[in-house]
Amino acid sequence: MTSVPEKVHSELGASVAHRWMACPGSVQLSRGQPNYQNEHSRAGTAAHAVAEMALRKGVDADLWIGTSVEGVEVTEDIAAGVQVFVDYVRKVVAE
Repeated sequence: MTSVPEKVHSELGASVAHRWMACPGSVQLSRGQPNYQNEHSRAGTAAHAVAEMALRKGVDADLWIGTSVEGVEVTEDIAAGVQVFVDYVRKVVAE
């Protein structure tokens, strides 16, 4: 459906927290190194994109089921997980 513009990857990302928490110097040493992807990282990127689009447009994540976001087909499972996050964000914003 829609692709979110490429964004800069966080140097302190959760997926590599095991490394930078154990060795803070690894953050600087990792700069400029390739960022390898696998099916799980691609699904996570797609889920983040769906969450952003749902929040910006004020719709639910299931709108993207069956579409390709960031090169990943959005499944019911992905949309359901994203919706938990979207509902939480909306609740916090409303409070």
